[in-house]
Amino acid sequence: MLEIGEWGWAHNAACNAAVGRALMLSRGYRPKAQGHHFAVVSFARAAYSSKIPQDALGAWQGAAQKK
Repeated sequence: MLEIGEWGWAHNAACNAAVGRALMLSRGYRPKAQGHHFAVVSFARAAYSSKIPQDALGAWQGAAQKK
């Protein structure tokens, strides 16, 4: 269970995940498996690799794999 001070963080994380997934789905991408965080990172890498630095994508993918 979340502590009182963690609700804001949890809300932001949920909103960011929903926005990332909605963007991915709106562009016609569908996840191949249940790894939703990994799917959004893979989408970002495929769709925006020229606009997002590779080190940022790598760090984001590493964080998604820890979930």
